[in-house]
Amino acid sequence: MLDQQVLEGLNEEFSNERNNAEVYEALASQLRVVNWAGAARWAEHAAKDERKHARILRDYIIARNETPVFTSIDTPPLITGDELSVYFQAALEREQATTLKITTLHMTAWNAVDIETCTFLLPMVEEQTRSTAEIQDILKQLSRTEVDPKLVDNELAEAE
Repeated sequence: MLDQQVLEGLNEEFSNERNNAEVYEALASQLRVVNWAGAARWAEHAAKDERKHARILRDYIIARNETPVFTSIDTPPLITGDELSVYFQAALEREQATTLKITTLHMTAWNAVDIETCTFLLPMVEEQTRSTAEIQDILKQLSRTEVDPKLVDNELAEAE
């Protein structure tokens, strides 16, 4: 049986990952509206990853003989404008907030002496670190005056 605070944290992160998927789906739509097809493809891939994270959390909660809590999904924020960096800044802020939530959950599990959950969460922390670094790299490229944002968008369209 899971510690109550750990269970609440797992369910909160389960909801957060589901919300992240919706945010990235909305971001992809908004990017398509302003003709950033490569970035939209990147956001669609990110949404798929977030749904996978939610399933992993759901399955872990079930494996620990608990019931995952399905909360309503928040309405994603509307981002406007045609400057590509604005969209990636929003993605970065989302990833940084998620990283903080997961590391806080890890500490909660640690304090509850729940080594199984700590071990389960480590790959998620590593994934967050990679995601944040990827977005920071994209923002660095976009901040260079000599780099045409269309080139960055084309690179994102070709990336796997």
